[in-house]
Amino acid sequence: MNTVPPDTATPTPDGFLPLPEAGRVFSRGYPIRRTDVTPGGRLRFDALARCLQNVAEDDVAEAGLREPYEWLVRRYAITIRGYPRRGQRLRLATFCSATGPRWAERTTTLSASGTALIQARAVWAAVARDTGESCALGPGFHHVYGPSARGRRASARLSHPRPDPSAPVRDWPLRASDFDTAGHVSNTNSLAGRGGGARRARLAAGPRRDGISPPDPSR
Repeated sequence: MNTVPPDTATPTPDGFLPLPEAGRVFSRGYPIRRTDVTPGGRLRFDALARCLQNVAEDDVAEAGLREPYEWLVRRYAITIRGYPRRGQRLRLATFCSATGPRWAERTTTLSASGTALIQARAVWAAVARDTGESCALGPGFHHVYGPSARGRRASARLSHPRPDPSAPVRDWPLRASDFDTAGHVSNTNSLAGRGGGARRARLAAGPRRDGISPPDPSR
């Protein structure tokens, strides 16, 4: 674990949640490779999702947390100030920013060349491995991740409105490999479908209100 002191961190852009003054902050670097970028050289959304997933799993593994549940994304919001590009090295700093009875919010800031460019705030739900049902986080989680949340409470309620029924719709075909071990569409595939429309300082939010199950296409 790398505890990143606030006074040595990259200045936080407006709208980004700053690093906590106390508690666990996990930081790790990842290179941006040719397979991670668009033809124009910027980081793709599916590659962004993979980085967010990797740093979250690396954090839990290094923390040594041994709980009888897995984590599934319930909701996320991604604020984009600019895109990292091929050849740069990403620096991801992630921490628990709020908690709930059966879920928690993870905030992750992506920086490149010393500048914070993207921040993702995701609500992850704890799901029991043996039953697939939501379950309580437990004292072990709160011991490791509670201090950085500083008593903030996270809601698992979906806050975005339902789609306008008159809005244009297109199918997003799904392959068997697009589903994860929980039988859900993976985070990388979910974000890939949103990658074409985001612009600077815009907010991308998800997920769908209804589930995506095979063999139905996503829309």
